[in-house]
Amino acid sequence: DTDIEISTGGTNDYNDLINKPSIEGVELIGDKTLEELGVEALTPQEKKLLDQMERVEDIHLRQAVERDMKLQKAVVNETRTIAIGSAIGTVIMLIVFAAIGKFDYTVILGALLGLAAAVGNFFMMALMVQKATETEVPGETEDERAGRIRRMVKLSYTQRKLFQAAVVIVSMIVAHFNWIATVIELVFPTVTIYLRQLLINKRASERTDKPNG
Repeated sequence: DTDIEISTGGTNDYNDLINKPSIEGVELIGDKTLEELGVEALTPQEKKLLDQMERVEDIHLRQAVERDMKLQKAVVNETRTIAIGSAIGTVIMLIVFAAIGKFDYTVILGALLGLAAAVGNFFMMALMVQKATETEVPGETEDERAGRIRRMVKLSYTQRKLFQAAVVIVSMIVAHFNWIATVIELVFPTVTIYLRQLLINKRASERTDKPNG
């Protein structure tokens, strides 16, 4: 019989490897300077310019983040107002259902479904408006920008109406939801906006009518 010996040699030492990587024909062994690798080092002026560019980029980035956060806060605040107004409307609606003897668990579930859909729908609309007004297209004129915003708003309106219709259909098909409560909930954001605007106009009128001094 002939014994066959198989070698499983290897090394853990990088310096013992063959075909080591290289840059510009310089084999990467030991510590190499940029000059040894054929790379020109930055001059003090170039380093200073690079630092200035990085600082400018950081400033622009911080400004963009702060702007987005500010707009995001506006969207959240408006949505919170709609949610509070809709919640108040929900309580009143439930009291009315109880007063006319039509209150049951389906009214509660239908109200919750409509409330979630109404507030979520408004939130998506607010985000769309933010995106439409803040998106900048290079070379776009004011008329083109206004037209683009109108198209985005119109498309969003259609999508939101389809979403509302789908919610109403679900509430009518699923027996656990009172579809009337769901439909009423979808109206509360509009009512909240209308009442809020009336309050703002009244306060503005009172300040205008108040005599100076």
